[in-house]
Amino acid sequence: MRKMNRILKVKSILFPSLGLICILFSDRVTLLLPYLLGSAMVLVGTLMVVSYFKEKKFFEKQADELAYSIMMFIMGVAFLLKGSNSLKALGITWAIIGIRKASKSLNVTIRQFFCRNNNCVIPMIEFFVRITLALLLLFNPIEKISNHVIILGLEIIAVSFPFCNISHSG
Repeated sequence: MRKMNRILKVKSILFPSLGLICILFSDRVTLLLPYLLGSAMVLVGTLMVVSYFKEKKFFEKQADELAYSIMMFIMGVAFLLKGSNSLKALGITWAIIGIRKASKSLNVTIRQFFCRNNNCVIPMIEFFVRITLALLLLFNPIEKISNHVIILGLEIIAVSFPFCNISHSG
């Protein structure tokens, strides 16, 4: 549990810092984005993979998160190796991550709707925002990437704090 707290601490410092950089220097960040996010993905992916194996969490329900962490690590390495030539792939990858997050929001919405829980409006709004942004980036990764850097910065900051991530509650 202490190791997961350390991972969360690193993530809660690293990701908001990257988010602020994306917002304040969006034009300059676009070309550096593969290195910035690639490094963050490698670091967080590595810390999570090590933690899962040390704590044997891969035997539990979190096995899908272990696989996701491994994929985050692999994609981070690929972005670092390809550098600015990976902007299109980076845009598409972030769009797919956005689609994954949108599906989690939709899952919460559906579950809360059928449980007759009145708290399905916020996850539904979150779903529509996430899927819209993800689809815009997916179909126009190069044209939308510099504008998306600002949005990405906001999202990186938002998901760094557990209380901001509605999709993971419930």
